[in-house]
Amino acid sequence: MKKLRKMKLGRVVLIVATAALGMASGCGSGSAVSKIGIDCSDDKQCGGMGFCTGQEFCSVECDAHEDCGCPMDTTNGDVADGACDVGCDAGRCTRVCNNDSDCNGRTRCVSGFTWSGCA
Repeated sequence: MKKLRKMKLGRVVLIVATAALGMASGCGSGSAVSKIGIDCSDDKQCGGMGFCTGQEFCSVECDAHEDCGCPMDTTNGDVADGACDVGCDAGRCTRVCNNDSDCNGRTRCVSGFTWSGCA
């Protein structure tokens, strides 16, 4: 009986650990958020749920930084301090940058209100 409990507990721990790892990894490599900031000419290149902006880079609509993959309750100051690689700016997710070399293709590092993003 004791051995059976240990086996059940082990399975529960394995299932919980697997679920936590999946949640912690966030978006997969094919997701729209992982494609933010890459060059594009149409929406299909942006992971299915994203869109190609007029400046020809992939983005995703957002209301808050966590919509872009940042931790819950991330502030503009947190983004400026490097809390995440992508932040929400003017309703779309944008790659965070320090200079133009942080940006892909035709995008450049543009100073924002409290943090800079590739546009």
